[in-house]
Amino acid sequence: MKFKFILLFLSFQAIGQIEKDSIEVTLLKDIIYYLSQDSLQGRMSGSEDEKKALSYIQTKMDSLGKNRFFRQEFSIQKDKKELNITNGYVFINNYSNETILLSAHYDHIGFGNGLSTKFKDNEIHNGADDNASGVALIMLLYKDIIENGSKDKNYLFAFYSGHEIGLYGSEYFSKLISKKKKKFKEIIAVINFDMVGRMDNDLKILKCFANPIATSHFKKMETFRTALNLKIEGEEKLKLLDTKPFINKKSACFSFTTGTHLDYHAPDDDAKYINLIGLFKIFQYTRHLIATF
Repeated sequence: MKFKFILLFLSFQAIGQIEKDSIEVTLLKDIIYYLSQDSLQGRMSGSEDEKKALSYIQTKMDSLGKNRFFRQEFSIQKDKKELNITNGYVFINNYSNETILLSAHYDHIGFGNGLSTKFKDNEIHNGADDNASGVALIMLLYKDIIENGSKDKNYLFAFYSGHEIGLYGSEYFSKLISKKKKKFKEIIAVINFDMVGRMDNDLKILKCFANPIATSHFKKMETFRTALNLKIEGEEKLKLLDTKPFINKKSACFSFTTGTHLDYHAPDDDAKYINLIGLFKIFQYTRHLIATF
């Protein structure tokens, strides 16, 4: 175990040397630029454009690994309309009794739809940071776990819809997990990513909201935490995120973010503003965090 963490430390030290055209950074860039292009019109929950985004996610996940991509479809009533919502997920079954859930929502707010902070409902809100950045990070972690991950845990990768209109995706997915407990086993950790693409180049601040069960794992990561300037905050915010269905259970819950900014829920949340190197650093940190379980 000591040797394992020496290797982790060395790889973290090498973060600053990562090339902008590396395979990992290129993958992050490709995913974010695709999901936040104008032609997807802001990926509004239940829209045809959002379904196109999920099809892209499925195709990309299929190219990264051989695990089957599943869809969870459900309907909700919203503003006197019925919306057909779809989650996507992939399960890596290593036949362990313990499973780590990694999650991110892939929907956004379309043309604003009353959720725009700029009070604009006639411009595309591309949602590059919110939350194409989180989706890209999940997919890179998927690639890494397939290639380098421990086989003593199962891994469940979830892509939620319905987040922006009421956290519906994570709510329905938690019900699926409960229903299929024999398949998914015990969820020991929930690691969520929501807006992780705007790391400050100078301050390098990353925030993590965590419940008490999760905090012991940060102690194993103190060196990395200091290098990344990680700020740990309490679990109250977890109730407002896709971790909400899990915080009252026995799971260690984490939700990472680089914070809100002037382009939050605004038409200017575009891919060109994403800090790809910063996003890669978060990938490095969280893969080490996963290794503590």
